[in-house]
Amino acid sequence: ESEKCSSFECKVNELKAEMRRAERHHEEDVSNLRKDIETRSAAETELCEKVEKYKLTAEVAEQHNQETDLKCQHKISEMVALMEKHKSQYDKVLEEKDAELDQRRKKEREINSEK
Repeated sequence: ESEKCSSFECKVNELKAEMRRAERHHEEDVSNLRKDIETRSAAETELCEKVEKYKLTAEVAEQHNQETDLKCQHKISEMVALMEKHKSQYDKVLEEKDAELDQRRKKEREINSEK
């Protein structure tokens, strides 16, 4: 009986030692997983901050683009108005020159008819 007790005590001691090793291994695994979670959480936070920064940059760029488009449209309108003004002035000058040419031709005809 004492041999059986001794044998059982040995097995119990072995099982206790194995349980302690398993607990240590489990604690190491849990610790590693916690560190991994913390690392990934920090990386996620950093990526979220970068995403927000890029969103803000994109919004600013879009706003700048819209402002530039408006300025360009305004400038184009000014140029078209200026071109129309100059066309109108050119048309007036052309009419005046045509009238002068008609007058000269009329005078030349009168001079030629008198000869």
